[in-house]
Amino acid sequence: MGKASQTPDNFHCMPIPALTNGLLPSGVHVCTLDEIGGLFGKPSIQRATLFNDLRLYLDGLRKVKRVRALIIDGSFITDDPNPGDLDVLVVLDPEATERLQAFEYSHLSQRLVNKKYKGSVHIHLAREESSEYRQYVSFFQQVKLRPSEIKGVLRVNL
Repeated sequence: MGKASQTPDNFHCMPIPALTNGLLPSGVHVCTLDEIGGLFGKPSIQRATLFNDLRLYLDGLRKVKRVRALIIDGSFITDDPNPGDLDVLVVLDPEATERLQAFEYSHLSQRLVNKKYKGSVHIHLAREESSEYRQYVSFFQQVKLRPSEIKGVLRVNL
């Protein structure tokens, strides 16, 4: 499984644990793309399609030097047999200030990513250690229709 670590904003990270009541336990679970594929990328055609979209998107992001990690949320990382889409927070280097090049923009534009993946990948952007990053991670950990519960999310470091 993934390596346990501590992110700069003190969200506790640990290997991907087993689902409890269909959800990941609370926390930011550091893992690899292969681990995500092994746990969530099958058995349905929809899951395989979403995982392939995630793999393609991540492959493109690896060329964007200002990207540090992805935080992955949504029904894809639950026990839902037919999840609808992927919710992704793209974690940016807080020190990066140079202008985006065209190929970088194509991987960081919500509109272009939505168009390329036909609505299956929804991205948000935040600089690591920023208040926006903490807000997104907290929001992603909320359980829809169960406000008193907190669930886990996945982090893939680049």
